[in-house]
Amino acid sequence: MEQNISNVEEQLKMSKFEEYQSLMSDMMVSLFKPYEKDIKEGKKIDIDQGRFEILLFEGFTEISNNIDTLKLISVFINKEPPNDVEINYSNYLTYHIHNYFQEMYILKERLRTYGTKIQRKYKKVTEPILIENVKNIILDTISSLKSITGDGGIRNLHVHEKKYSDEDLNWLSSTTLLVNSNHIDYTYAQKEAYKKARDKWSKIIEDNNKNLMIVLDKYFETLLPIISKDNAVIKPHP
Repeated sequence: MEQNISNVEEQLKMSKFEEYQSLMSDMMVSLFKPYEKDIKEGKKIDIDQGRFEILLFEGFTEISNNIDTLKLISVFINKEPPNDVEINYSNYLTYHIHNYFQEMYILKERLRTYGTKIQRKYKKVTEPILIENVKNIILDTISSLKSITGDGGIRNLHVHEKKYSDEDLNWLSSTTLLVNSNHIDYTYAQKEAYKKARDKWSKIIEDNNKNLMIVLDKYFETLLPIISKDNAVIKPHP
């Protein structure tokens, strides 16, 4: 009884994303149980890759990897470019911002795909209203992510029309070119341009990542009652 109370209290502290992640981890530990000895000895194990556990886990892992990368970009963008290689301020900052949008796009598509697969796999073993909820949460999630990377704090940026059309990044690029062309009088202007653009984008990405986790909580909150019951994953229809 005390153990059950402890589990409930722990779940109340978790976000829905963390709860889903814990569920996936427990599911895979159970799947690997018969192969535990071989795994510890470093032996290769043969598990049918078509199993529903693999589908659920690998899809979630891809999403989780995207989230980790987005958090890592937020860290890197606040670091100075390395001094031991020829990377200028403009290229360094633009590289991380470009990767940020790439990761957000990939994440958006993975969330769409993952939700759709669960919807199809579980539609015969769950209530129709829950399946309808998944359809709606996919639409809401995609719309929210477009908002996060569109008018939600990142105006005047048209990733697909040009690489970037941000005034601060353009000025940083211009001053960097001048400094690299031996116009050292622009060194101070370049450093100030870098600081301004970095601080601006650092805040944008940090705020967007916070909003992203709110969106993901709602997404996984919708999936949990479909794939699980009593803290265990439900087997879908074959």
